[in-house]
Amino acid sequence: MFVRHLNNTFNKGTVLKPQQLLHIVSANITKGGNIAIQVDSPLSASTLLKHPAEVQKVAASAIDRFKPTEEPDLTLDVPWSGVVIHDLPGPQICQALERCTLWQQLRDEGKVDNSAIRGTLKVLCRDEEYPTKEKVSLLVRFEDQQACNRLRKDGVVLFATWFRVSNYQGPKRQSRCSSSPPTMTTNSC
Repeated sequence: MFVRHLNNTFNKGTVLKPQQLLHIVSANITKGGNIAIQVDSPLSASTLLKHPAEVQKVAASAIDRFKPTEEPDLTLDVPWSGVVIHDLPGPQICQALERCTLWQQLRDEGKVDNSAIRGTLKVLCRDEEYPTKEKVSLLVRFEDQQACNRLRKDGVVLFATWFRVSNYQGPKRQSRCSSSPPTMTTNSC
C-alpha cells in the first residue's frame, strides 16, 4: 500500500513533471525505524532525494507505525560487495569486537582500507553459538569491488595467521532468532 501511495503521489500528483516519472519497486521499515525504498533506476532515486518532505508525508499517512521526524534525511545507498573471512578464532574475534580493536587489526595486519568498508563487520553464526564457538566466519562489506577481489585472491592475515576469503553469497536460510551475533558499525569505535 505504501509503495502504491508513493508511486501515485509522485507520478499522478503534482510533485513531478510527466517526463520525470519514476517507479518505486518496494519499500520497507527497517529495525531501526528507517524507511528503505527500492527504485528501478538511479534517476528515480535522485528524484526522490529532492523531495524528502513528500516521502515523509506519504509514509506518515500510509504506515501506522511510522513516526515522522522533524527533518527527514534521505540518503542514496550505494551497492556493496561482501567477502567472508573463514575459520577465524572465535574467542579472539569476540574479544576484538568487544574491545573495538578489530578495525585496527584489519587495517594493520590485514592491510584492509577501513574507509572502503561499508556498514558493519558481522560474525556469521547462530546467536546461541557465539561466543563459545571455536571458529567463526566474518562478513566484511565493501563499496569497492576491487577490495573484495584483492582479499579473495590474497586472503587476509589477522592475529599473525593467514585466513581464506571467499565471496559473500547471502544468507543460506531464514533465521528464526530475533537477535543476531554482535556486529561493529563503522561509527561505533
